[in-house]
Amino acid sequence: MGIGSKLAAVAAFLFGMPALAQGTAEANYPSRPVTVVVPFAAGGPADLVGRAVTTRMSAALGQPFVIDNKGGAGGAIGSALAAKAQPNGYTLVIANPGSHGTAPLIQRDVAYDPVADFSPIALLGSATFVLVCNPALPPRTTQELIAYLKANPGKVRYGSAGIGSNVHFVGEYFKQRTGTDMQHVPYRGAGPMMNDLLAGTIDCTFDSSAKPHIDAGRLRAFAVTSAARDPLYPDVPTLQEAGIPDFNITSWQALLGPRDLPTPLVRQLNQAANDALRQREVADQLAGIGFRAGSGTPQDMQKLLERDRDLYREISRSAKIELQ
Repeated sequence: MGIGSKLAAVAAFLFGMPALAQGTAEANYPSRPVTVVVPFAAGGPADLVGRAVTTRMSAALGQPFVIDNKGGAGGAIGSALAAKAQPNGYTLVIANPGSHGTAPLIQRDVAYDPVADFSPIALLGSATFVLVCNPALPPRTTQELIAYLKANPGKVRYGSAGIGSNVHFVGEYFKQRTGTDMQHVPYRGAGPMMNDLLAGTIDCTFDSSAKPHIDAGRLRAFAVTSAARDPLYPDVPTLQEAGIPDFNITSWQALLGPRDLPTPLVRQLNQAANDALRQREVADQLAGIGFRAGSGTPQDMQKLLERDRDLYREISRSAKIELQ
């Protein structure tokens, strides 16, 4: 063999090593800690759901799943970091309708496509929004509330955690679907908004964690926004039951990877996530913060991402919710 042939053979071997190493790493995945980006602050629903599920995934797969909170810009900062990560299974992200539904519509310079730049892995949990009002408001049923809103356009105030928040979109969708007018009052966070709702400064909101206030009679529940009744609120009808057909908008938390995550890794992570979600203690943890344990295939999650992208885009267009 000549010198040129020998050099060519050595080069082929060296250039082939990364592919060989990658193949070995995938076969033994995970062989080192996995970073799970939570694009929101610690202590919120994305953080709590993500920790509950990935702790069990870590135990099953034999490597730490390390939560890395990268909050800011409605989830856009952390999601952009995850989108740019290598698709090797060692950087994942917790996604929800904020990071992958509303943020790309209202935040400037979002550096990712909420569908095209990610590999769906699993739905971790879902929660319905409950239409709740201060008991001082006269209506007692959803039909009465809609009639009251039509008779008093712009007088009823609904609160949200800010312009472009999930609840802002839900409230505008409700107005569109019912032909009513409520005044939107944005707050700097859900806590101050809830305090004002309980005090009667504002009248209504759509909330996924108001069960203690409902049970104590501090708030009146009118309807849930999901397609079916929520087991956490079995006596509260859906908006569809109240006469608004096909009204279905929920909150959810999901596990995604960067685009082009290899199919074997997606399947392995999906199975580990679903196995964790079948554990009663995990389901109980999620129920404690208003979420039902998720399940399903990566394909199911893909459909949900696409559906909510299109739904929030249409709400934004119709309600003229502007970029911030």
